Order: sequence, then C-alpha cells, then structure tokens
Amino acid sequence: MLHRLSNIALVCSGLLAAWLVACAGNETNRMPATQSVDSGVEVEQVLPIPGVADRGRDPSIVAIDVAGSRLCTGVAIGADAVLVPRHCFIVPGHQCEESLPLIAASRVQVLVGEDSDTMVRGPRGLVVLEPEGPRCEADVAVLIVEKAIEGIKPVGVRAHGIAKGDVVRTVAFAEIALGWYQKVLREYVPILDSNDHAFNALEPACLIGDGGIALDVASGEVVGVFSRMGPKCEGIEAHNVYSRADIFLPLIDAAYRWRGEGGAVAEDRDGGTYTTGRDAGSKPSTTKKPESDVGGACTSAADCAAGVCIAVGDQRYCSRPCGSGKKCPTGYTCTSFGEKSFCMLRKS
Repeated sequence: MLHRLSNIALVCSGLLAAWLVACAGNETNRMPATQSVDSGVEVEQVLPIPGVADRGRDPSIVAIDVAGSRLCTGVAIGADAVLVPRHCFIVPGHQCEESLPLIAASRVQVLVGEDSDTMVRGPRGLVVLEPEGPRCEADVAVLIVEKAIEGIKPVGVRAHGIAKGDVVRTVAFAEIALGWYQKVLREYVPILDSNDHAFNALEPACLIGDGGIALDVASGEVVGVFSRMGPKCEGIEAHNVYSRADIFLPLIDAAYRWRGEGGAVAEDRDGGTYTTGRDAGSKPSTTKKPESDVGGACTSAADCAAGVCIAVGDQRYCSRPCGSGKKCPTGYTCTSFGEKSFCMLRKS
C-alpha cells in the first residue's frame, strides 16, 4: 500500500503500523548534517507521514456513526454543523449515482472523543445539506444536528484554495485494530497536485477508515475534506484526494443561514420539516492554531506528527520541514540539511 518516492521510505513501528495494509520496509531517510551545523547531528524523515495519536490537539474533529454501518470523520464548523464527505451518506458502492437518496440524517449520530474507549455519543442528525453538482466532484455535505455538540471547538473554513507545494495538517479516525478507532494526526503533509475542485496529499492510502479533514497548518482552518484514495495503494501514485473546502463556501453559508436567527425551515431526507430556534448554532468567531509536537521526545521519525526526528548527541526531538515561507516555532531555527531544511532547536 505504501510507497517509496526517490530516497524516501516509510518507517514501520508501533501500534499505528497495524492499521496499514502493507509496509514498504524498515528503512529510514537519514540525512547527514551539512557543514552549516555541528557534526553529530542526524535527521530522520519518513514519508508518507504515518501519523500519530492526536491527543486532544484537534477538538473540532469528530466521528460520524452512519446508521451503525460505517464510521466517518467530520469537522465541526459550528456548534451544531459538521462538514463531512458526502459519500459517507451514500449507500456504499454507489458514490456517483445521482438518483439514490442519501441515508436519512436521523440515522446519523456524532461521536466525540479521541478513540473508541473515550468516544461519547452526541446528538443525532437533523438534516444533510448537499451542494449542487456531480457527487464525484462535489464530495462535501453539511450535517446539521439536533442540538449543540458538547466537547468540541468549531473552526472556520479558509476562503482561498491550495496549490502544489503547499502543506496541510490532516486529521482522521482510523481503525487501528478491528473495531477500535483512534483519531490520527499528520502535520506538514505535502500537496502533490491541485485543480479547481480537489487536491492530492502525500499520505498513506488504503487506510482502514473513512474520511479525513485537511487543515491550514498556520490557522487551523479547514482547507479540504477527504474524498477518495488515489489509483494505487503502493508506488509513486499513492496518495489521498481531498475536495477543496473553499469552493463550497455557498453551501457552508447556507448551513449558517439555516441555523440563523430567522428560524429557517429545512426538509430532511425522511420527509419531515424542522424549524430552527433563534439561539441555534452559528459560525465560529475565531480560529486558533492547534498545538504542535515540535520539541517532543522521539525515538524515530514515525513518533512525530510531521515525520521528522532530529538527534543531537543523546537528545532526540520531533521537528518539521521549514523554508519557503514556512517559519519555525519560537526557539527554533530553520537549518539546512542537504537539499532540505528542518526546524532545529537553538543553542542556549
């Protein structure tokens, strides 16, 4: 399933390796330090980024139980509004068939937590709002739930698109073991390609799980919603495809208006009608950048959200790429290692 890109290889280690269909081996991309840094410094990088446990960093990301048959990943964009891949509400195997109705919103329920052991059942769905356009090219929907979701922190949606060479933060619920799900985080995921409705992200394909959210690494705003896997699980074409969130701003605005002060009326797929209250959900007022694990202890690159571990003597800590407008956190400096640059802890 996973693949090598030139001199890049995957590190297989720990529990997360169990939810990968296959592994490219136990090689690592170890790059010797250049003359710009002291000898004895070693950088280990792994791509595609395998991911680490989110550990509460992204409280906007929730799980969606669809009729007890599948678990999808969504992101709260309001107190009671969740952005979700539209295919999650379609009968499996019929993603592009326009004539099939969506699964009724009343059969959908929000789950909040970090894994199957901590998930708490939240409100059920009230209505699913769909965009116009072919389902395969408009794989985004907004789930409005019956009341505000507790234990989440809504985020905004970025108003502009994404380009090749950019990086994103991706979060998804993955089935780590049979029937056991965990919220998994990847940081600084490279964008391989982009067009007017979708983009390709360099991360493991063919994972056991459905959905995923791409976030702006600086602001935490939503930039994409997982749509489908690339054409291959292994090899140079392996990647995940995300629908661009910015082109669905009219749908998102409609969701906010649906829950607006006027008490709008909407129709559910069950055929019932519902009137919202004046105190219903609203847009998130602010967006804060999620916490990073840069500086955290690591034994290998697979322990780090961005897939980078730096070793200086006996000290090993997580890092991430930098340069080309990507700044390092306070206390770190962007340091060149051959053709790549990473954030390195400044000497005291």
